Amino acid sequence: MSASSIAGIAVCLLALAVVAASTALSPLSGHAGNAAVRPSGLYALDPCLHNGTCPSLPSFVQGVYVRVNWDQVQPTKMGPYNWTKIDMTVAHAKAAGHQVTIGVAPGSSSPHWLYEDGVPHFSMTWNFSWGPPRCTEVNVPLFWDPKFLEAYTAFLAALAVRYDAAPTVVGIKVTGVDAETMETVIPTKVIYGCGKQPDDPIAKWIAVGYTPEKILLAWSTILEAYSAAFQHTSLVLMTGPWPFPGIDAQGKRTPQPDYNLTRTIQQMFTDKIGPDRCAIQNNGLSVWYHYAPPNIPNGTEQGAQALWYITGDPTCRMMSHHKPCGEVWVMNKTLQNAILYQDKYVEIYLVDILNPKFAGLLTAFAKHFVPPSQ
Repeated sequence: MSASSIAGIAVCLLALAVVAASTALSPLSGHAGNAAVRPSGLYALDPCLHNGTCPSLPSFVQGVYVRVNWDQVQPTKMGPYNWTKIDMTVAHAKAAGHQVTIGVAPGSSSPHWLYEDGVPHFSMTWNFSWGPPRCTEVNVPLFWDPKFLEAYTAFLAALAVRYDAAPTVVGIKVTGVDAETMETVIPTKVIYGCGKQPDDPIAKWIAVGYTPEKILLAWSTILEAYSAAFQHTSLVLMTGPWPFPGIDAQGKRTPQPDYNLTRTIQQMFTDKIGPDRCAIQNNGLSVWYHYAPPNIPNGTEQGAQALWYITGDPTCRMMSHHKPCGEVWVMNKTLQNAILYQDKYVEIYLVDILNPKFAGLLTAFAKHFVPPSQ
């Protein structure tokens, strides 16, 4: 694509940004009393390494999202905690004038000492191109187990002691009912090709005593823990239109997956946290897809994370695997979706942040988050 074409796309993005600028949030500032500053702007997704090494980021970046696994932060029950990656990311961001959001993944990334303490687990078959080898059996603690909830609540309290008062930190990702990622989604689909028989997660959930009521009780406890621990920081729910297992209150299989539970979990989050200090985040932003949860209360912030990276992806995942997928065109359409859906912040993969082909588009897009007076 020619330089003039890229410039033209950037102008289009900036025009869209002007339309939506009146709803944008102000840039980074410190916390004032109990008022939570919420995420705003163009974020680099997890730019720092686990040893704390952080790259220099382009000037259009306004925030960074750091994500770590619970088992990396708390490898042993009695500690010490390993805050290295989060600490270094926060320090680097503070020096650069960036906001920070933090996510710590439980689910399949929960520490092994939980199971040594007797926490029961669900055994999921890994069926992704990333993470453990495909067809590996991976443990996920049962969310409703009292020992799990006690341990997870204690960890959240420790996380809050360290970061709730940090002015640079403006968002904590809320999770706890999850499996392979931090989104509120757990295995529901039959997996083929990992054994002589198909792997049926619904049968596995029934075997460990799953019911929707247990999920809601666990979620209520987890929300209470986040709300109590983080008094000065916005809370962010990463979600999507993913159903829960089709299992009824008696633990029996139903013909259809459970979308009502998905909506109830989202509603409980906004009700408990309040629209003035919560955000709903769509983690599937792409060319063809943008999820906007229904019935979001007025004032609730909406953000997004790119579904995948664009640079060097031969599978064209951001185009639902349709080819060809010109990288600049895909980035342009993805950013237009974010503006049209009035996302207040967007997380982009580091490889795309650093791709010079996207610099013009991302610079124009970042201006969407700066009020006209600035």
